[in-house]
Amino acid sequence: MANPLVVVATDLSPESERAFATAAMLARATGAEVRLVHTVRAVPGAARLLHAPPLREPSVDAEMNRARERLEQLVKAFPGDLTVSIEICVGEDHDVALANYAAQHAAQFLVVASHGRSGVRRLVLGSVAEGVLRQSKVPVVVVPIGDN
Repeated sequence: MANPLVVVATDLSPESERAFATAAMLARATGAEVRLVHTVRAVPGAARLLHAPPLREPSVDAEMNRARERLEQLVKAFPGDLTVSIEICVGEDHDVALANYAAQHAAQFLVVASHGRSGVRRLVLGSVAEGVLRQSKVPVVVVPIGDN
């Protein structure tokens, strides 16, 4: 049987790092390992509008390489007593990719930071945290990071 797993969504921003302490606490409490997961959008906007099959933009590989380097740095933000790994998911929508990843890997928790946007700003900018809450089949822990 695989070790329990806590999935932590990160957009690689300093704000998303605020969820790391909560993820570490949950991992210790459940004896789980931590997996930092970053998503990369793979479908060009024009292809989505035309209902074309999923394609990888030429810049996706470069973005994945940059993300992998940053994720490897972020692993160091976790205490040394935890097992921490990284994963990059390629998908059309960040929230769906994160929810699917957590379900496919039988995560105990999916931890995601939320900017706490509301009103028009949320409508314009969208909310990955809200989408994850709607899509996820595993428990989601939302860590507020301010009222930006």
